[in-house]
Amino acid sequence: MKKIISGFFFRAVKTIELWIFITLIVVISFANISTSTIGTKNLLTSDYLLTDTIEVTYEKAESFHSDLDRDIDSKIDYLISYLDFALVFPAIMSPLFTILFTGKMFTGGALRNLIASGHSKTRVYLASLIFGISVTTVFNILSLVAMSLAMLIQHWKIPVFFPLLGTYALYIFMADIVLLSVSLGILFVSKRPVVSLIAVAGVLVVFFTGSVGVTMTALMVPERDYNYTKLKEYTEQHPDSKFENNYTFDIKNFCDIIVITENGEILDEEIYRGRPNPNHIEGTPRKILIAGLYANPGCGFLMSLLLVVSHYRMWKDGLYIFFCFTNLIWIVGINAAGLMIFRRRELN
Repeated sequence: MKKIISGFFFRAVKTIELWIFITLIVVISFANISTSTIGTKNLLTSDYLLTDTIEVTYEKAESFHSDLDRDIDSKIDYLISYLDFALVFPAIMSPLFTILFTGKMFTGGALRNLIASGHSKTRVYLASLIFGISVTTVFNILSLVAMSLAMLIQHWKIPVFFPLLGTYALYIFMADIVLLSVSLGILFVSKRPVVSLIAVAGVLVVFFTGSVGVTMTALMVPERDYNYTKLKEYTEQHPDSKFENNYTFDIKNFCDIIVITENGEILDEEIYRGRPNPNHIEGTPRKILIAGLYANPGCGFLMSLLLVVSHYRMWKDGLYIFFCFTNLIWIVGINAAGLMIFRRRELN
């Protein structure tokens, strides 16, 4: 297997495609920072002073009712948005390069030559997977390095909480490997790069956009609607009371929890809750939807992107680590199925 992997790397470094992809990743990740507006640059280059620990600062930065300094809040928000771009871009580049490079084994007869020279199908498949994971790792590292280098050159001063950002980066990397596994598995089964490309595009649409968004929207429909009129009438009848709204997200049941307090005491929900919502999903269907949602490789990314729950809360409650394990199951399952089918098929 070592000879196959070494051969892949030897061939790869001599292909124009690899250097085009590397150049695109480095330049675009670097330029994404360099093209910031003057106002953004002024904000991100300004000094800051943390009054809390770095963890508490990040916790406050993703809270709607935070007393965190507005500039620090913006700094963290910009950092995470740039990190999202730097991590997602390689997720698209890796399957494309894998399809272009590995696909030549089928169109150029290299695969038949490897098998004829004594290498088993299992070794060829696993060597291709290890090579693809290595390339994906390099793409991610280069993208992050280019982003970080651009920030250093720009003299940006942003507080960095490595446990959260590192765990999030690991989750996105595992999602990248899921996409890589899909592209590789379909390629070895179909022996057609175009079919593999279509499959990856379909996975991106189903797993990372449409189905997740629809499921999240359906699950977020509350059991009972919020009645603003009833609450307004009650607050007007108690002008001397102090009312506060407290929003939390129930990760297990995937729903918002609203608690209103009056002078620090929990207000009877009948005062601000309306009629039961007929579109609310409950019971076994809800459990099935939540299980399917959390098993989705793109769930964690879209939950934070759509502001369902904050990055900090997802890290604190262990969701990113959980998603890493589910993605690992996907990786093992996809490649096991791809290898099993590939071994049973005859080479043309």
